[in-house]
Amino acid sequence: MVVGAIALQNAAAGDVYKFLSEIPIGGEGGWDILTIDSAAHRLYVSHSTKIVVVDLEKNAVAGEITDTP
Repeated sequence: MVVGAIALQNAAAGDVYKFLSEIPIGGEGGWDILTIDSAAHRLYVSHSTKIVVVDLEKNAVAGEITDTP
């Protein structure tokens, strides 16, 4: 699994999304819910019974929260 970082830029013709980078997070199958903690610069991605924590300043996986049914 790879999470893509996308930035929103204001343009004269309207809002335009621009692909910035990919962050590999591994795992099989689909992923469920994404949420961002902007103060901590963390992205939380839920999958099955775990949550993958991504450090958005380093664009890397910071860890996992397991056993989250």
